[in-house]
Amino acid sequence: MATFAYNDHTHRLGEGNVAYATDDHRLFLFMSNTTADTEDDITTWGGLTTPDWYDGTGGDSTSGYALDSEAWAKDASNNRSEFDAADEVLSGVAAGTRDCVGSGLAQWDTDRASSHPEVFLDHTDFAGNGGDVTFQMPAEGIIQVGQA
Repeated sequence: MATFAYNDHTHRLGEGNVAYATDDHRLFLFMSNTTADTEDDITTWGGLTTPDWYDGTGGDSTSGYALDSEAWAKDASNNRSEFDAADEVLSGVAAGTRDCVGSGLAQWDTDRASSHPEVFLDHTDFAGNGGDVTFQMPAEGIIQVGQA
């Protein structure tokens, strides 16, 4: 698995259909049978062949977790702009049927199925144990737009 931006998301960004600082962006958790890490051409979560949403208690896969402290900032020294948000702390996450292997960010619409996938974040697998789980956002921003 690898961290990547979904193709439709980068297109929507270029069309001006994404406002990072004001839109409702949410984190969703996936288990090991997901195809969210390979279907980079989907336009909504409803388009996933095999979502495999995390099913452990406390792992809200229905409406996701709203991001906090979202910011769109210019990084002039690196010739780019970056979208970032605070690390997400999930409380009381119990074990699911399978380990959580990744998470996805989406621009929330009216429900999960119609929300627009933005980024798949690869991370260390975890099996909830009823405690808190912290998802660290990438140190250089979740999404970077600019020169290579």
